[in-house]
Parts: sequence; structure tokens; C-alpha cells
Amino acid sequence: MQCTISASTVLNPLQSHASAYKTLKTTYIHPEYSSQLLVHASSFSKSIYVWNLNHTKVRYNLKNYPATTYSVNAITTFSHNGQKSVYYHIYPISPEKDTKLAGGYVWHKYLTNGHNPNYKLINNEDIMHFGNSTEYQTYIKKSPSQALTRKILALFPNSTVSLDLSLASLKYNKNTYNITNIQSIKRINSLDTYLNTKNTSSNAQRYTKIKAYLAANGYTTSVRNQKLVIGIYINNFTFHSWADGMMEQGFITGIEK
Repeated sequence: MQCTISASTVLNPLQSHASAYKTLKTTYIHPEYSSQLLVHASSFSKSIYVWNLNHTKVRYNLKNYPATTYSVNAITTFSHNGQKSVYYHIYPISPEKDTKLAGGYVWHKYLTNGHNPNYKLINNEDIMHFGNSTEYQTYIKKSPSQALTRKILALFPNSTVSLDLSLASLKYNKNTYNITNIQSIKRINSLDTYLNTKNTSSNAQRYTKIKAYLAANGYTTSVRNQKLVIGIYINNFTFHSWADGMMEQGFITGIEK
């Protein structure tokens, strides 16, 4: 899902400004939404500064944003006091309250590829911000917003969640996922309708309703105990505006080939 870029120069940038930072080379990144290079702070206990474009002023400290995930849109090599150092130009994409922060440069060794792992602090994350099934599964396991998802998945004790199948459940463009390894995919249209109709029910009420839809469409206990692949995305019925038939929430199952 996400692109991976490595940088070879690893000299630690100096905090002093005895001489100015000089830009030697910049590579701009214009990925598709589904292949962003996502990063997060490599440490949440030490100060990691985000600098302005000329590396003359600190914009903010990543330590103060322990749940934020960033996207990289440029990689720049600076020279300073005869040394070279590689910086990523990042901008915050999640959570929504942090997306108003300015972008800026961070020394690349202070960043780690992938989604921010502090999932206990992250709610209703955009599914497109996950790079693989492991990240998505961990989010479901730990995020407070995924309590309903966890209850539904408990009905399928021998199954696994696939990020790609979850994207397919939302009817995303096929260029954003690969489910060629999955067969016998089953979708419940009535459940689709329910999942994409706004309601103010409690999670307990929603769980009862979803379980009834499953039972009415052949998901008996024996079927649910099979080894299935599940595509699921539930954001607590928090809806936005989507186009072209894409859905906000979804649930489908399949069998791995």
C-alpha cells in the first residue's frame, strides 16, 4: 500500500546555526493516495523538531503530538558546517485536529515508516491511512472507536481481517487493493444499507442488528467458526460525503485460495 523510500546520509543534524543550512538536493514525492509514504516520530519521549523550509526556525515538537501520522511530500539533502544531512518534509494527515499544523522538515532518522502505533489514542481513522493488514488489525484491536468492530469479529473466532478486502467492502477503486487471493466473496446488500444509514443507536443495539442481518443471510455458528477472510470497516456511524458509489462502512467475507 505505502511506498517506501530510504535515505543514505545519516549524519545527525546540529541544532546550532553557526552557518546556514544550504539546500543541495530536493526530491518531491507525488504518490497516489493509496501509496503515500507515511511516517511517525521514532520516539514519543524526546524532542523532535519540525523546521521551516530554510531550517532557521522550529515550528513545533513532535513529542507534543503522540497520536499523529504524517505523510512525506519531499526529501531534501542539506549541507551544514561541512556535513550533509537528509530531511523529510512532512505534513500531518491524522488525527483531524492535528491536520491544521504546518508542514516542515524533520531529520529522517527521527522518523519511522508506517502509521503511528499509538492506536489507543486514535479514533475513527481513515482506512486509507493504513499500509498493510497488520497495521489495520492492530488499530482494530486497540482503538477505542473499534469496540463495535471487535464485538462483530468475536463472532468469527477463526477468521482474519484483510485490509485489501476491507477496502473492497467499501467499493473503493480496484487500483487501491488486491484480492486476487480471495474467493467466494459474499456481500449482504441489506447489511450494506444498514451500515450506511445514519442512526443514533448504541453500539449494543447496532451489534444486535448486525448479528441479526448475519444470521438471516446464512452466517450460522458453524459458518462463522470457519476460517474466513473478513473485510470490515466501521467508524461508529460517523459519516462524511463520498461519491461514485463508495460506502462509509462495510462488511464482506471470503475464503483464501
